[in-house]
Amino acid sequence: MITILARAYTPVRKGIRPDDLGYVFGNNRINFANRNVAQKFAKNWVLKGLHCKVPHENAAVVKDNKVLFFTRGTTYGVEVPTDDVWNLGQNYSNMTVFHGHTDSYGAKASPLSYGDLYIFNQNKLYSKLIAYNKEGEASIFIKLSKFKKLNMDKFFRVRQDMETALLQNPSPEQKEVINEFHAWDKARGHLEDYEFYSRKTDLFYNEMRTAYGRKKMHDFYKEELPWHRLKYVTNFSNAK
Repeated sequence: MITILARAYTPVRKGIRPDDLGYVFGNNRINFANRNVAQKFAKNWVLKGLHCKVPHENAAVVKDNKVLFFTRGTTYGVEVPTDDVWNLGQNYSNMTVFHGHTDSYGAKASPLSYGDLYIFNQNKLYSKLIAYNKEGEASIFIKLSKFKKLNMDKFFRVRQDMETALLQNPSPEQKEVINEFHAWDKARGHLEDYEFYSRKTDLFYNEMRTAYGRKKMHDFYKEELPWHRLKYVTNFSNAK
């Protein structure tokens, strides 16, 4: 049942064309005239959240000319209804997920995160994952032909390589934590000493929040992801 018309452009442009409007169905799915207009709606939905008085992350899932889901998140994250996505079935493969990244921790918005990469790897229905910052710049993962889902061992090695890239020039304090971790790991550390792993993980996440760490993430994705049949594209200003 059609309940309302949605527009792809916000705010409404003077003399907006009928082709820029889409039909919203009872399940909040929106059908637009073509893929380009559906993607414009998704991008504008994401940017709308980033430009609110309290910026937050929005997300939208697009397949061809259809916006299948659009959701609102918080300052630090947004959830896509994974079960609902899976219930659509294989006819809805090659989906593109749009979402926002807010400026946070005193730095410009981060690129796609390790967590984003994990979700993208796990869900075979997703072919492209995009994060926008408030300037409308994009950070994009793309699955290439012959992509195969990474098993957890391979994915954990990607995580380790990312940690190494971000912490390749550690401060004396960081180096002390890293050395303690390696000593613990070499001794096949016991669960009660798990704090060594936790402290090293904290270093990794703290480094990702710095301007230097965000630049290194862009570089890591460009250099390493093609080995796994993934492509990384960005025009984020903090990638330069």
